[in-house]
Amino acid sequence: MARYNFCVLFVEDEESIRGMIGGYLQRLFKDLHYASNGEEGLEKFLEVKPDIVITDIEMPKMDGLLMCSKIKQINQNTHIIFTTAFSEPEQIEAANKLGAAAYLVKPIDYDELTSIIAGLLEKSSAN
Repeated sequence: MARYNFCVLFVEDEESIRGMIGGYLQRLFKDLHYASNGEEGLEKFLEVKPDIVITDIEMPKMDGLLMCSKIKQINQNTHIIFTTAFSEPEQIEAANKLGAAAYLVKPIDYDELTSIIAGLLEKSSAN
């Protein structure tokens, strides 16, 4: 499997999901960072300045939507992929307003995730 030369931040509060999806992402990316809530995710974002943020929406301390609105204020070009256990119309609308690249409902389809990431990276290298 290809290893992309992009920095990714994966924010997920459930340790088992972080481990499963994180293990998959480690095979795709050379530079992968983790956070377990939105507050930690924002701190890590400021530290590592990732190209892509993959985040859960429902998290303690700060939810993914608020975290990503703060991230977009810092860097409008950061690609964001939301993951969630629920498909709520309000959340989808809020994610779209933030310019989300994708909104995936768990359990995550790895082929779909890979396809979305490949499309984002193709766009980034074209710019």
